[in-house]
Amino acid sequence: MAIPRSVPEFHRGDYGTVLQFEVRNSKNNLVDLSQNFCGAEVLFMMPDGNTFSRPAMLSPADESGSDDGIDGVLFYVIQPGDLCIAGDWYFQVFIAFTTGAWYSSVIQAQVFPNLFDVNEETLIP
Repeated sequence: MAIPRSVPEFHRGDYGTVLQFEVRNSKNNLVDLSQNFCGAEVLFMMPDGNTFSRPAMLSPADESGSDDGIDGVLFYVIQPGDLCIAGDWYFQVFIAFTTGAWYSSVIQAQVFPNLFDVNEETLIP
C-alpha cells in the first residue's frame, strides 16, 4: 500500500509540488523498492470523473542521481496542466513488482479555485 506523507493544499493550476508516497506492507513496514520493483503509476481522478496516470519515480526530479529505493518512498512532481479543475480530486498509486502488483488506498484532496488567473508568462523573466 502507498500512503502520502502529507497532503498539501492545492490550487487549480499549481505545479511543481512534490507528492511523496510511502510504500508499506500489510505489517505497516516500509517496502524496500530496490528488490523486484518494476514501476509505479500515480492515478488521478478529476472532479468531472475523467482519469489519467503519471509515472512515479524513486527520487524527485530536482535531485541529481537516483535513489536505490531502499527508503520505500515514491515521488511525483505535479506538472503544468495536471490540476486543471477545482474540486474534489482522488489519487491512487499502482505499484508493480516481479512478484505481483497492488493498488493503494484512494486519497481524496481538494483543489481550490483561485481569485483569478495570472498570466504567468509576464512574471517569469
